[in-house]
Amino acid sequence: MKWLQPSHFLKIDAGKLIFWDYEKHQQFEITPNHLNRLLEFSTGAFVKKTQVDEDISNAEVLVDAFREQKWSWDWLSHIFHYGTQHPLAPESMQSPTSSHEYAASYLDFCASIRDAMPPVEIIKGGTRFALPDFELKKLNSANLWESLLSRRTCRDFDSKPVSLRKISTLLYCAFGDIKADENMENLSVYGYKRTSPAAGGLQCTEPYLWATNIEGLPSGIYHYLSKRHELEFIKALPEEPIGNLSKLPNLQGLNAVTRDL
Repeated sequence: MKWLQPSHFLKIDAGKLIFWDYEKHQQFEITPNHLNRLLEFSTGAFVKKTQVDEDISNAEVLVDAFREQKWSWDWLSHIFHYGTQHPLAPESMQSPTSSHEYAASYLDFCASIRDAMPPVEIIKGGTRFALPDFELKKLNSANLWESLLSRRTCRDFDSKPVSLRKISTLLYCAFGDIKADENMENLSVYGYKRTSPAAGGLQCTEPYLWATNIEGLPSGIYHYLSKRHELEFIKALPEEPIGNLSKLPNLQGLNAVTRDL
C-alpha cells in the first residue's frame, strides 16, 4: 500500500491542473483521473497496473508509510518554508548527513542553474528621480541596544515635510544593494545583497514609496530601484485610501501616466 506524500499543492491555471511537489521542487500537469487517484492515495491505496498509477509512481510522490504532519503553523507557512529551500542536487536527493554534504549539494545546484539565471532587476519604466547620497555616519556610531530601546511605533503625525536625504538613507539601509561596500571580487554574486535578505536570498520583495510630503520630490507612488538607488514614478496619488488598493497598475497603464508628465 502507498500513501501520497504530504508536501504538495494543487493549482488551476488557464484550464490546466498543476500538481506541485514543493518539497522536491517538482511540478506536473495532471488530469482529473490523476487527481481522483491522488485523492485515493492520500488515505492509502494499492498501486494498480494502469497508466495513471504508473504516471503517479514515476513522479515519486508516493511514500511507503503514512507521514503524519506535525506542523504548528498554517499551511501557507509550510509551503513557504519548504518551497523556498533549495532542492538537493540529483545525485544526493536523500537528506544530507552533515553540513558539508548539504553545502556541497547547494553549490552543485547553483552551478547547475548558473547558465539559466533570469534577470532580477525589475524596472517599471517610469520617470526616474535620482536620490541624494545617504547618511550613514549616525548609523555607524549607533548602539544596537540603544536603538532597540528608543524605537517607537507612532501613529500621530505633525504634517512636517521629510527631507529627501532621510528617505534616501532609509531606502538604502532597508532595500539598497550594499554589495559594493565589500570586497567581493572573488565571490560570484547574483541579484542583490541587502541588509535583510528575504525568501532564501532571492530578494523577491519590491519596495514602493507612497510619497505625500517629501522635500524635493513630487507627491505620488514610486518604485525603488535597489541596484541603482533611484526612484521611478508609478502614478499620481489616488483619491481612495491606501487600504483600498489591491495592486499597482500594469506596465501599459504606467506608460500612459508617464507620457503625460
